[in-house]
Formats: sequence, structure tokens, C-alpha cells
Amino acid sequence: MCCDMCDFVVEKDCLKDNDVLLDIFWYYVLYMAIKWQKRFMDGLERVLQSTHIWNYRQLTREFNLLVFFAVLFLIIILRLAFIQLIQADYYDGLLSNQHISQSNLTAER
Repeated sequence: MCCDMCDFVVEKDCLKDNDVLLDIFWYYVLYMAIKWQKRFMDGLERVLQSTHIWNYRQLTREFNLLVFFAVLFLIIILRLAFIQLIQADYYDGLLSNQHISQSNLTAER
């Protein structure tokens, strides 16, 4: 291989080889993802260590409220999906009965 993967240095001969450039690109993306993940985890650890018990209770209360509404939303979505997918034939029959009807009209003479 004509490239040094550790330092992300590309020689002139490697510029013709797209596979090597893609490998270098993905190694760099992975390196940056790991670097940002470490920064995020360090920041999260600092925040959690500096959090007092009252802030934790507020966070827990907000989280519980968020979970409650997420579950409620999920139940509504599942019920709508059940009606549209599973009970579609039943409601299609009701619809057909409402659209097709016969009635005898007598002429007024």
C-alpha cells in the first residue's frame, strides 16, 4: 500500500486509486467520530458530577413526563395502524353499505 494510514498522508501515486482514497476517508470519519464521542462523554460526565439532587429530581420528572407522552403517542399510532391495516375490510364493508342504497321514488302526478 502506498499510503500511510496512521498520519492520513497520501502520495501522488495513490491519487489514481479511488479505493485507497475511500479507505482513507472512512478511516478519517471513524477517527473523528471516536474523537467527538470521547468529548461528548467527558462533557456528560462533568455535567452529571456537578448536578445537585434537586436538578436530578427535575430531570427525572421531565423524563417521566416525556416517557408518558411518548407511550401515549405510541398507543394512538398503534391503534390507528390496527384500524387501517387489520380492520380495513370491516370498515370497507361499512362504507360500501352507506354508499349503495336502493329506494323507490313514486312520481307525484
